[in-house]
Amino acid sequence: MSPDEQTPGTDTGPGTDPVGTERSEGGDPGESGDPAPEASGATVARPRRARWWRGAGAALVLAGLVGAAAAVDGGSLGRSVPPAAGPGDAAVTAGPSDVTLVDSAALACPGAAADEVPVRVVAARAPTTLLTDDAGPVPGQGAADDAATTTAETAPSSPSEGEDDDASSTRSPGGTARLVLSGDSDGSRRLPADEALGVDLAEARAVFVLGEGGAAPGLVGAQLGVGTEAGARGASLTPCVQPAEESWLVGGDGRAGGTERLVLSNPGPDPVTVQVRVWGSEGEATTTGAGGLVVPAGGRVERLLDALAPGVPSPVVSVTATGGPVSAHLHLLVRDGTTDLGSGTVAPGGTPGPATDLVVPAPPPAPEGSEHRAVLRVLPPGDEEAVVDLVALTEDGAVRLPDLVTRVAAGRTAEIDLTDLPPGTTGLRVRSDVPVVAAAGVEVLPAEGEPEEASRDDAETTAAPEDEADATAAPADEDGATSDPGGDDADSTAVPPRSREEPLVRPAGELAWVAAGVPSSNPVGIALPDPGVIPAGTSRLVVSAVDATTATVRWLDAEGGTTTEVLDLANDTGRGLPVPADARAVWITTTDPLGEGPGGGVVAAVHVTGADGRGPFVASATLPEVPWTRTVTTVRPAVP
Repeated sequence: MSPDEQTPGTDTGPGTDPVGTERSEGGDPGESGDPAPEASGATVARPRRARWWRGAGAALVLAGLVGAAAAVDGGSLGRSVPPAAGPGDAAVTAGPSDVTLVDSAALACPGAAADEVPVRVVAARAPTTLLTDDAGPVPGQGAADDAATTTAETAPSSPSEGEDDDASSTRSPGGTARLVLSGDSDGSRRLPADEALGVDLAEARAVFVLGEGGAAPGLVGAQLGVGTEAGARGASLTPCVQPAEESWLVGGDGRAGGTERLVLSNPGPDPVTVQVRVWGSEGEATTTGAGGLVVPAGGRVERLLDALAPGVPSPVVSVTATGGPVSAHLHLLVRDGTTDLGSGTVAPGGTPGPATDLVVPAPPPAPEGSEHRAVLRVLPPGDEEAVVDLVALTEDGAVRLPDLVTRVAAGRTAEIDLTDLPPGTTGLRVRSDVPVVAAAGVEVLPAEGEPEEASRDDAETTAAPEDEADATAAPADEDGATSDPGGDDADSTAVPPRSREEPLVRPAGELAWVAAGVPSSNPVGIALPDPGVIPAGTSRLVVSAVDATTATVRWLDAEGGTTTEVLDLANDTGRGLPVPADARAVWITTTDPLGEGPGGGVVAAVHVTGADGRGPFVASATLPEVPWTRTVTTVRPAVP
C-alpha cells in the first residue's frame, strides 16, 4: 500500500499508515504540500518543541469522558477508544504504563542520488523467534495464533498469489508490510513473511518500508549502491531508518571535486518543514536556504550541501523537523579531476543526539598494502569545549590508545587519527565530559600507476542476486498489477548498467563512514543485500559491548530459514563474525549474562569489501534500532 492511502486524522504514528487497509481517502502523498519559499541568510538555532503526536499525549476528553493515550517509541502510536466515565467522575488520573510491541512502523531508504550510483534496496520482516522469544505476545495475535507461529522456521511458507500474509504464513505473525516508492500513489510491493524482498533503483526515488500489525516489530531494510562507471564509481551500504525529529550526519568532506547531496525522505501523511545546520572545523557555517525546506508527504527532497553551506571542511550536519519526523542521509561522491575517489552514504547514528558515552564501530579494513587514512570525527555542538577519551574495544578487552585524550573546541569538528588501531579492534568507546556526536571514516587512496586501456569487461553489467524475491522498480499492487514510475524495464532484475568502455581506466580510490551509537537493550538489525553484486565482495559483522552481555545474532537466509549464534561479551569487548553468503537480514538482541533480564545492549556494524582491476570497494553501515516497543498509559477517572 502506498502512503497516500492514509486517512487524515487516523491515530497512527507519523509515516506509519495502516498498511494493508483498503482506504482511498487523502491526496497523493507525493504531491500534497507545496514547498514553502526557502528562507535565506544565516540560520538561527531553533529550540526544540514537543509535538502533540510525539509525546505521551493524554487525550483528556471533556463532557465526562475518559481517554487513553499512547507514547511513541519505535515509530508507532497506539490506538484506543475512550470509555464513558460515570456521572461523578470530575477528573482523570494516569494509571500505570504498559509496554507492548509496536503495531505500525515506517522505515525510509534514500534511494539513488541523481545521476550517480544505482542501488538495490532490500527489506525483511522479523522471524517469529525474535518476536516470541524476546518480546512475548505479538500485536493482534491471540493465544491460538501465538501457538501457530512456533512451527519450525527452516521451511519457507510464501503466501499464494492473492493470499494474505496473515492467513498463509506460519513463520511470522499476522500483519502486512510493503515497499512503496516515494511519490508513487499507485504501486506498492508486498513484503513476504519468510524472505527478503528487493527493488532496483537507478533514479532519485526513496523507498519506504511500511509495516502494520505483527509485521511492524523488527522490520529492517537497507540499500547497497554499486557503481563501476568512471565518474560514479564506488560502493555504499545504507540502513533504512525510522524517521526522527532530529538527525545528525557525521561524514563527508568539503574538498573540491566532491559532491555531497542531502536527501530528506518523508513517509508520513503530512508535509514536514526542515531546518538544516552545518558545522565544520572552523565552526558553525552560515547557511542559505536551509531554514525552510519542505519535504512533501510521501516524498523526497534532495539538496546539494555545497548550495546550503559552501566548502565546509570536515562537515557535520544536523536536521531538525517541524510538523512530523523525516529520515536524513548524506550521499557522497568524490573525484579528483578524472580520478574516482569513492562513493558512500552517511546515515544517522544509533543515538537521537549528542551524548557523553558513545561507541563507534571500527572503520572497515583497507586493502592490505594500500595507502589509506582512517579518522574519528568529533563535534561538541554546544558552547563548551570537550575533553574526549578514546579506548579501543577488542575481543581481549579494552586497549587505551596513546595520546588520544583530545581537546575539541566548542562548535568545531576535529579529526583523530585511527590508522594504527590495535589488531582485532571492533569498536571505539568515545567518552567526553560534554555531549558530542562522532563517526569513523576510512579513505583508501588510488594505487600508483599509469592509466590502462579499458576492456570490454569494464562495460559488463553485474546481475542482481536471484535468491531474493523478484522485484524491480515497477512494484506490483495487491491485485498483481504493476506501475512504472521511473520508466525502468519491469522484466529486469539486474542492477542497472552504469559502465561503458572508455579510452583509459585510471586506478580508483574508495571511502566509507560508520556512525556512532549508544548501546541499547532494544534489538538492532539490518537487511543484507547480496554482496555478490560487488566484485569479490564479502561481508563481516562487528559487535561491541560496553557492559557484559549475552548477544544473540539471528540470520535470515535466502531460503527463509534462520540460524542463531550466541556471543558472550565481557565488559568493553567485541567480536567479529563473517556474514554468511546467503544471509539476507540480521537481528541482534541482548540478555543479562545471568539471564535476569535484558542485556546492556551492543553497537554493531556490517562492513562490505571487494575489489576489481581499478581498485577497492568499501562500504559500512551501523545497525540501527529496529521498530520495537511503545508505552501505553491508561487514563482513569480520579477517585474522589
